[in-house]
Amino acid sequence: MSKKKKCEMVYEESKDVFFAKMSLILLLINPFQYFIGLLGIRYIEVISSSALIILMLIKNRKYLNNFSIDSVSLYLFFSLAVMISGFSYQDYLINWIGIIYFLLFSTLPWYVLGRKTINYKSTISYLTSHNFVIFLFVGLMYLHKSFLGIVKVGDMGLSYAALPIAILSTYALFSGKKKMQLIYLFFSLFIIVTVGSRGPLLAYLAYVIIYMLINFKKHYILVTIVTVLGSVFYFNFYKAISYIVNFLAKKDIYSRTLYKILDGTITSGTGRDSLFEESIYLIRNNPFTGVGIGVERIHIFENVYSAMGRSQMLSSSYPHNLFIELIVQFGVVIGLLISAIILVITIKAIFTGDSYSKNFALIFFGIGFMQLMVSSSYLLSPYFFYFIGIAWTIAAKRSKRKYCVTQEKRRQIHENCNNTNG
Repeated sequence: MSKKKKCEMVYEESKDVFFAKMSLILLLINPFQYFIGLLGIRYIEVISSSALIILMLIKNRKYLNNFSIDSVSLYLFFSLAVMISGFSYQDYLINWIGIIYFLLFSTLPWYVLGRKTINYKSTISYLTSHNFVIFLFVGLMYLHKSFLGIVKVGDMGLSYAALPIAILSTYALFSGKKKMQLIYLFFSLFIIVTVGSRGPLLAYLAYVIIYMLINFKKHYILVTIVTVLGSVFYFNFYKAISYIVNFLAKKDIYSRTLYKILDGTITSGTGRDSLFEESIYLIRNNPFTGVGIGVERIHIFENVYSAMGRSQMLSSSYPHNLFIELIVQFGVVIGLLISAIILVITIKAIFTGDSYSKNFALIFFGIGFMQLMVSSSYLLSPYFFYFIGIAWTIAAKRSKRKYCVTQEKRRQIHENCNNTNG
């Protein structure tokens, strides 16, 4: 092997390791921001985490050469859109600056990283083998909150921080890897069920169901067993939930999610109906242009939260649904177009990729996409932009491969016709 070839192999291996490490760092952002936030300095969580990412990208810029056209276009699109939206932020300039900072330095860079991450096999292996790191950080986060007595029911930060542990350990166990992952799974599910809100549980169940659908041929025996056990649980659903609730109650553990399932109120009382109503009102009044990026927050804050006497809720004044948020911001036509593109590349990435690519996409679908159906905002979610970067890469590669195959077939047919005519 030539020296040049060896250098190229070393470069590719180090590049794959770098992107795998960055994906792990992404999953540690939540606990990292929690511990940094203990310093009590305003905005320190966001500034420190984004600064860390930017510094790492600058230090390893040799792996980021040749930015894709879509990455540049996305930056230009959001930069222009957020600048235009600035005219509606006269009384909320600090929030406008915050959105600009979030987009340009905290979330969009992860789209670029998602587009550059292409060795899905090694990245999945790296994440599952380093699941203990996430387990350690989230465990420390849980212990610290317990020590301070601030672990509360519906703790979204803690439960969403535990979600990657549950998904990665489930993938590892389905793949027949270390039994230590069982401990990680039980720990993360314990937090999600007893402390968390309904979103993380929904995301985890969606991941498991889709995993079984796309990996049935590979693990058909295991999937069949899980399906049978799941069916038995379903037909004894309330009896099983009642048993779990009573068991936890004896241990002085209360789960709002399980109680709401038992009472049949799991889909009610979310407190978001007024947010949806205000968002629909804004869509009806701005069907073609939308209100602009983040501008719906001002309306929701002034017309919903301020009326309720909650004057500190501007940062949470978003629709809590990805597709409604896109439509209210960009209008019906552009909003639906963006939503359609997201759905198409998501379906292509998860259901038509090879084994490693679709499972890698599914992991971050569960972590970063499902949350946006019921909570948070895409503007604040590095997980979402990372997932979209992954999905776009996988979908684009498949489309390109299909195009190349079609062109090759056409060339062969043309040659055969020429030979026959000759």
